[in-house]
Amino acid sequence: MKIKSFGYALLALALVLSASMPIAFKLGSNISPLKLMFFASLVGTIVSLFVTIAKGTTRSSFEYFTKRTPFLVMATFGVLDYTILTLIFSYATHFVSASLVAVIYRTWALMLVLLAPFIIRERISKYDIAAVLIGFSSFAVVMLQGTPLSMPVAVLPFVGIVLVGAFLDAFTNAVTKRYSYELTSSIFAYNLIAFAIFLPLALIYGQASLAGMSASDIMAIAFIGIVVDVALTFAFVDSIRMLNVTLVGTTNILVPFITIALSFVILGERMYWYYFVIAIGVAAGLLVQHYAPKRSNYISKNKSTRGYAIFDVSGAFAGTGSPTVYKMLKGNGRALAVKLAASKSVYDIMEQNGRLGGQDGYMIFTDSRPFGEISKNELDFIKDIVGAEENDTVIIGVGKPELVEERLANLTNISGISREKPI
Repeated sequence: MKIKSFGYALLALALVLSASMPIAFKLGSNISPLKLMFFASLVGTIVSLFVTIAKGTTRSSFEYFTKRTPFLVMATFGVLDYTILTLIFSYATHFVSASLVAVIYRTWALMLVLLAPFIIRERISKYDIAAVLIGFSSFAVVMLQGTPLSMPVAVLPFVGIVLVGAFLDAFTNAVTKRYSYELTSSIFAYNLIAFAIFLPLALIYGQASLAGMSASDIMAIAFIGIVVDVALTFAFVDSIRMLNVTLVGTTNILVPFITIALSFVILGERMYWYYFVIAIGVAAGLLVQHYAPKRSNYISKNKSTRGYAIFDVSGAFAGTGSPTVYKMLKGNGRALAVKLAASKSVYDIMEQNGRLGGQDGYMIFTDSRPFGEISKNELDFIKDIVGAEENDTVIIGVGKPELVEERLANLTNISGISREKPI
């Protein structure tokens, strides 16, 4: 399966699982939020540990706790997303409907687009902004209708809490895309951090007992621990690494619609016609983004490269089998690319100017003569990202972004690199 197709499949799975999440929290609302999250984190830790054992990545998980930057990244996700956000969900669903939580929580997508230029250094074009605004305008229309999704004064405090959770999720997802670490070992680290926080709290407040739990409570714990804390994270993080941030954000506006439909089937909640407005708005936003011109998606710090179209193609290597590429991307490494119009001789020019193959924190190669560990699927995905035609050449740099930018800047005197203005 092509990387882009795999990314879309993961995104579709993430949409369904994410839509089911508020329902699971609602089913578990008969017990305290702390008890629910303690047992869910326990299940998530055990399941994710077995996943790392099966994949042979357990050692990587524990290595994250020995170095400052990896630990801060793991702690950011483990504390903000796996601990505080899940407590917010568990607490809010005690007082308001799963549908309302789902709708308010989806604002994280818009927040992520706003954070992307600052954390991910991903360029947001006017088409991206239009796509999100169109999607959220339909969302706003539904919110303004006189439906059960309306926000009476009594629920405003819970809306505010969920909005805080949405921001935390947007921030952690931006950090996750900015720093690349092996995913299965990361998920175990997230769960382990959350469990380490919930365990003493559950013991202190007497919430570590199974007494009084119903079958629906156990089902909710199993779903949150296995599906939400392991499978959903894998599907969503991998899809956001592979695909455009705004595309992922826009399609996620569909989640409340799916949640409303599932709530109707599972919880017996009434479904209103206005909810279909969400689907229409999202479809319109996706069409705008799909037919937008391909432009640079990366904000360069190097002034010498700001007149050129530089693309962040790190997502092509989200599941790479190359140890060398993973090592160079691990942490804050990036894969950047520029497109040259019909310039097959560029490789020879790069050779003359000192082509590097894994030294000094970065390497440079072309799609016509790629690094040996790069797969055809990865190259095809890169060419799709940059919009390369059959006779075009793509220069790809992997490693520390500042070094890669500097090297690309030294190559911008090669004829054929097209200048463009950000849109």
